[in-house]
Amino acid sequence: MNDAGGNSTVGHSIPVPVVRSGGFAWAQKRWPEIPTLKYGPPPLITKLPVALHLLIALFVLAALASAVVYAIEFFARADMDPLPSAVLGLTPLAATAGVLAVGLRRIDLASGLSSLLFASFAIVLSLGSFFMSIPALVWPDGPSGMFTAFEVHNLIVLVANLIVLALGATTWRILDRRVSHFAALRDGYMSAFRTANPDGRRQRKFARSHTNLDDDSRKLERRVAVAERRTAPLLEQLLLMPGVAIIEGLHFPGVPNAHVGHAIVASNQIALIDSYLWLPGEYHMDSWGRVLRDGKIDENIDVKTGVAAERYAFNRPSLEIRAWAVVHCLTDGELAISCDPGNEMHLVSADDMLEQVGDWLAPVGEIVDLFPLQFAVDSRRD
Repeated sequence: MNDAGGNSTVGHSIPVPVVRSGGFAWAQKRWPEIPTLKYGPPPLITKLPVALHLLIALFVLAALASAVVYAIEFFARADMDPLPSAVLGLTPLAATAGVLAVGLRRIDLASGLSSLLFASFAIVLSLGSFFMSIPALVWPDGPSGMFTAFEVHNLIVLVANLIVLALGATTWRILDRRVSHFAALRDGYMSAFRTANPDGRRQRKFARSHTNLDDDSRKLERRVAVAERRTAPLLEQLLLMPGVAIIEGLHFPGVPNAHVGHAIVASNQIALIDSYLWLPGEYHMDSWGRVLRDGKIDENIDVKTGVAAERYAFNRPSLEIRAWAVVHCLTDGELAISCDPGNEMHLVSADDMLEQVGDWLAPVGEIVDLFPLQFAVDSRRD
């Protein structure tokens, strides 16, 4: 995305940056050998508040009591017409199915079966209310035919039925939402854990296959590839921090054929780093993000890493994402790099890049947050 250097071609003796982390403040810290995992594995069963457990217990008692009442009525009314008799006979089974459905959902087991059981409970009890209770209120003398009245007090049965249905609907709605949310978190954690630990072993560097360069490669592609290979060994010095991971080749959001060279992840912080090969000179990035070469704006220079950081962070406010562009010298000579104070996009030399990124990551350098790491790994360009 830039060419700073006119028509010069990439030579065979590009200076290799030699930067040692030993002199930086962040490297003086005593890091533990084993990183701290920010979020540990979630339990197998959802933790629920005491109030919800009490609601579940109340529903279970009410449903079982309803099953007993309907069973007594079913055996007492052998002369009932077939349709209401069938509904009445199924009601104790449906109430029991509702209890079983809530129990299965509580432990997040057989979610499809538990949903089917609860739907059966709700449908059968609703039909029971219709066939056995509501008509009895309309015809208090006890109509014959389909709407044969209960022997027990019909209003009590109706109210009890509606209470059981209301308790069941409330309990199921709250329980299903909590269990589903927790299951999604658990699945997300396990997916992130597998990403960070492929084949059961922790991985700290996620490399991509490098572009093969030949005589047909565009000059810009060759420069970017060489610059990234100059940056890669420098970034490995950051692995001194036990929580750091390096990801190569993230896609540039919204630009199909572009990528960001490297991402360094520690806890919820992600440093995006692009690499450039420029001719000797004095380069300065102003507050508008424009790069001046020897005091003049060079239209061939286009540093967009800050835009990638903004786009990545747009829908991810929990992540802290910053951008650096590191400049390597194309040939022997003086290379001066500077940036306006407060510029969110950092244009730096190799040693400044390592120092600044290290200082920024050092406070969380021993923490592994699996979710930002998975996000960065999943953002790699194919």
